Amino acid sequence: MSHGDDELKQASLEKLRASGVLPGQVYKHYTDALYKVVAVGLNEPDLEPLVHYRDANDEYAVVWTRQLHVFTGRALVDGEFVTRFVQIS
Repeated sequence: MSHGDDELKQASLEKLRASGVLPGQVYKHYTDALYKVVAVGLNEPDLEPLVHYRDANDEYAVVWTRQLHVFTGRALVDGEFVTRFVQIS
């Protein structure tokens, strides 16, 4: 890993820490579905921060992955921007 990669890794890890998104937290999607964060991590090729989550009511559910900025961002729904996921526990 080059010096630049180490700096990028540290910046990506800081984004994860600053977001407050942690494994075990439950989030409500704008569609009212509940999801549990199972892990956070970095995408190996570009060190993009990622959130891995699943249906909060099914521990054997498919695990979904979104980029941190998408998970914590807003979605355009019926012409309005809404928070994509809201932490509920």
